[in-house]
Amino acid sequence: MTSSSSSPSLQCRLQCGDTNHDDGTSSSSSSSAVVYDFRPDAHKKSAFWLGQQQHKADDPPSQQLYSMAHPAQAVLFSDSAPWAVGGFQLVSNARSVKVYLTTTTTSSATTSTTQKMTKEDYLTTVKGLPVVATSSSSSRNDTASIQLFKAMCVIPGGVRPVVQVRLEFEQLGLAPSSNKNNNEETPTTLMKLQWIKLTARMVTQTKPQPPQPQQQQQQQQTKTFQSEKGQRWQSQSEAAKQQCSRKRESKQDSTK
Repeated sequence: MTSSSSSPSLQCRLQCGDTNHDDGTSSSSSSSAVVYDFRPDAHKKSAFWLGQQQHKADDPPSQQLYSMAHPAQAVLFSDSAPWAVGGFQLVSNARSVKVYLTTTTTSSATTSTTQKMTKEDYLTTVKGLPVVATSSSSSRNDTASIQLFKAMCVIPGGVRPVVQVRLEFEQLGLAPSSNKNNNEETPTTLMKLQWIKLTARMVTQTKPQPPQPQQQQQQQQTKTFQSEKGQRWQSQSEAAKQQCSRKRESKQDSTK
């Protein structure tokens, strides 16, 4: 569900889309997308959550799963304000996640004008580690039927301004067979996301405030003081020159 608040927020759009095969052919699934809001962390200013937040290490994770037909991807973006990303953690049934960053570049259209363009670049592929099911989670049908993986990514070089971050989920884990007498696993066609923890910050753009009357007065007083100080220094310098000139003349007279 999207946010109706006018304040800047971070959002995640889960969608299924085109996928490219090794043989060069491509296939597309029906276009569908659902947008969810990230929630600011209660303790860390630069952390945002999609899914249940874990306040302590021993807190049970969220049992809610966001599902999307595979191939699936998550697009992280801001609805109104510029932002910068530092990294993320997520739990899903994908063994690996490809990371793409979309940034803004400036090019000179002519000698007097500049043009802003957006460009998406591949960043990295992160591998997920299997999540060990706890007794509480294994009793729930939502997560007990699939293998989940935890993936982590830190942006090289630190926090980076972006337009959006696109995550492609690959190599979905296998689900246990529904037949109790069969220990084999069966492929799943649904991407399931448990939660995302995003490290990011909103970039606030503030316009410079015009100087107040008191500031203007102080600036004018500073300029006047500096001007008077310069004039005094110049007068003292001229007087010293005249004194030196008179001394030289008197010495010349005494010599004669």
